[in-house]
Amino acid sequence: IFNCESDIPSYMGGVTYAQIKRMSNEDQKIFDMQIEVFAYWKLLKKRYIDNIIQSTCAELVDASINKFMRESLLRIILQKNDTEMTSLLSHNDSFLQVRIRIVYRLENLKEALQLIEDQEKKHTRDLV
Repeated sequence: IFNCESDIPSYMGGVTYAQIKRMSNEDQKIFDMQIEVFAYWKLLKKRYIDNIIQSTCAELVDASINKFMRESLLRIILQKNDTEMTSLLSHNDSFLQVRIRIVYRLENLKEALQLIEDQEKKHTRDLV
């Protein structure tokens, strides 16, 4: 149905653009709907193939890895004593401080970006 090398898509059934111009408004609407349906069909096929790939990956790859990881994590957890587990699961202040610094820096960068955009807008208005 879709020939990428042709100037006129094969789903147009040999109808040229000159013939489309001579069609009535209703016929042109029908032809436009046909184009939309074929475009939707083309997108649907791509999404369907993507879905098959994702499902296959989830069943064959992720399930195997998750099973292996689950067993490994369970083995690690069972080897730890209560004190080690508490330290692993407890709140770490150094990570909190790093996160606060990163959030503060991100806010400063957003403010700087806003100032730059405002100046560019002002400069553009001044030029006009």
